[in-house]
Amino acid sequence: MEVVTYLKIIARYWWLILLATVVSTGIAAGLSLTRAKAYSTQALVVVRPATGVLTHTNDLVNMMSELGTRSVLGTFAQVLTSGGVQQTAQAAVGLNPTSALDYPLEANVLPDTTVIAVTGKGHDPKLLADYINATVDAAVANSTDMFQVLELHSLQSAAVALTPSSPNPSRDIPIGALLGLGLGIMLALALEYLKNPRRQEVPYEPRVWTLAPSGMTNHSALTSPAQTEARKEMKQARGEAGDEYQARSNGQDTNTDPLPEGQTEYRTYLLPERK
Repeated sequence: MEVVTYLKIIARYWWLILLATVVSTGIAAGLSLTRAKAYSTQALVVVRPATGVLTHTNDLVNMMSELGTRSVLGTFAQVLTSGGVQQTAQAAVGLNPTSALDYPLEANVLPDTTVIAVTGKGHDPKLLADYINATVDAAVANSTDMFQVLELHSLQSAAVALTPSSPNPSRDIPIGALLGLGLGIMLALALEYLKNPRRQEVPYEPRVWTLAPSGMTNHSALTSPAQTEARKEMKQARGEAGDEYQARSNGQDTNTDPLPEGQTEYRTYLLPERK
């Protein structure tokens, strides 16, 4: 029943859902088509033992095992993005520090390898590729100064990107349409809730019906010893009250003891229950 209710709400507010979808799709299309294009590319660098330094096989094997540690690879990744290397690369391609902020670079170690990927983004694909390659050349030239037995070697140079990485209309517009559709459905449910607030549910308390006449107490429901004793006392009190009422009806006084001087007698008469 809940699914049917939701479907009825969606059918009732179809115009609102359609409006939200169209508006969201239009906004996504406008931003995707008017935003400046950005390109991305990357270069690959490998960390390897320095050429001509290690000649024994055992030393090479031990060095290769040390290359697997994250500290060594992470240190070389930091070299690629260090200030000295960046300044050398910027001077090589004609970038000033302010313009270089539009071309951010990142160096990340690829999982389970000794390869470092240098990735960059920017608005000019040719300048971006040159900037990344100049960064790799500067880092390779200075790598042997840090570790005498290790060096960086370029595996793949950065290529000029032909298609922009963002914006991507074929991806952004459908995402905008889906967001608008979800927003429209949520607005429809919210309006329905505000229009018809859900009533507060009252806990159900079953009523117990009895076949006993009105005015009588169902003493059979008393099962505990204390309740059973109370029931006996009630029956006894009813019997004594009935005897006293019968005696007074016959003109007999149940209390024949004289009253002390100055004390007033009060009597209580029990009337028969009306049927």
